Amino acid sequence: VNEYPREVIEDYLLCLLDLANLHMQYQNASLAIDRYLATLEIMNNKSEAEVSNYEYNMATIYSNLGIAYNSLSKFEKAKEYYQKAIESNKQLSQKDPNRLVYLSQNLIDLGNIFKQENNLQETINYYKEAIEVRKGVNSTDNTAGMGYIWYEIARLYQQTKDIPNTEEAYIKAINIFELTSNAKPQFYLSDYIG
Repeated sequence: VNEYPREVIEDYLLCLLDLANLHMQYQNASLAIDRYLATLEIMNNKSEAEVSNYEYNMATIYSNLGIAYNSLSKFEKAKEYYQKAIESNKQLSQKDPNRLVYLSQNLIDLGNIFKQENNLQETINYYKEAIEVRKGVNSTDNTAGMGYIWYEIARLYQQTKDIPNTEEAYIKAINIFELTSNAKPQFYLSDYIG
């Protein structure tokens, strides 16, 4: 692949990514991981000048690897790739504020792994960090998204029997939902929290 012109390499990488995404769509995480790792290997041997949207693609691949490993219950590998996605999206968001949404989602996804491991405090920490990141995004959907995250944080605090923090988190969620007239947490919560 290295000896081909840039356009051919980019088309090849795009095909590998699309193939990996297809495998994820049809619940074959193992094959998706193979394709994502193959794409990473090629991209790691290229410079940013040689591949369009290099940084964006890397962040997306890291995130998708986190999702794939998580679906196979390989939590340590999922954490590793979510951390890489978080670092990539932190850097990207400095020049492209639209990446804050991706960064927030990566933090939520990482928190969800800790939730699966029953580490509720770490989950809460990542969810709160996601809320802080989302404060940099200005949209009604984003505001509602913060409400859903507070709602989930309240439920986590409730599991730990921390009543003062449970109440505070529910109140924050309610206040946000009152600001967004079409918010329905029981319907949309799964769009934001796994």
